[in-house]
Amino acid sequence: MAYESRAYDNQHGEPVVVLVTTGRHDVSRLLNLLAGSVNTIEQMKAGVQIRSQVKRHSGGRAALALLKAHGGPDFTTDREQPPAPHTVTVTQLALGFDPDDVREHEYLLYSGPLAPVSHLVAHPPACDELPYGRLCWFDEMFQGDGHTYDGTPPSTYSALPEVEQFAHPETGEILDERRYIHYGPVEPKAAG
Repeated sequence: MAYESRAYDNQHGEPVVVLVTTGRHDVSRLLNLLAGSVNTIEQMKAGVQIRSQVKRHSGGRAALALLKAHGGPDFTTDREQPPAPHTVTVTQLALGFDPDDVREHEYLLYSGPLAPVSHLVAHPPACDELPYGRLCWFDEMFQGDGHTYDGTPPSTYSALPEVEQFAHPETGEILDERRYIHYGPVEPKAAG
């Protein structure tokens, strides 16, 4: 990882964060992130490290509290929330389906001359707790072409974000990564 960070309080007690990014891949990814793109695993790890460094100083803790007070994520606690699984019902629609009949939280995917395939998403309660205007991970990835349609057969699935990294075979340096939505089998509900 080519990210180095440092956090401290200056002589006036104001928080200071220094992030150094090295290498053309990481610099381009960082600039892409600052332009509103989805973050990479390395950037998420750097974010966790920076938050940890910021929490060690009173000015940094005050900045995190200010972020929380204005509707941002709560980084004042030590626990990171894993992404909440979403339930997706995949249905092959009939020819002649009217796209104006799309339901709330339904995405249509077109594959050639066939009728669209519907992906109807049931969002978990965690999505209701997001700050106003912020998309959940599923909507962000689906709208940002983070999905892949490989002929997923009609059924109901549990969806989670997935990251596949491609490393240099000799150096192990991460050269690229692919982020996508992984559709897995729905876990049966326990009786009782």
